[in-house]
Amino acid sequence: MADFKPGDMVRLKSGGPSMTVEEVGDKETICCWFGNGDEYQRRHIANVVLSSMSDTSSARSAPGKK
Repeated sequence: MADFKPGDMVRLKSGGPSMTVEEVGDKETICCWFGNGDEYQRRHIANVVLSSMSDTSSARSAPGKK
């Protein structure tokens, strides 16, 4: 199971828009976001390609980390 839960913010490990987690499954997560000029998007995305936004923001703000 993934390390995130419904309501968490995630992003693809390769980059892209921030997305909101709707539902987490064993292998896939349903994410939603606004893209293409405020068009609502919703997709099933493999857990292995997602990264929690809280993980990346805490790493950036930690003292002494670059």
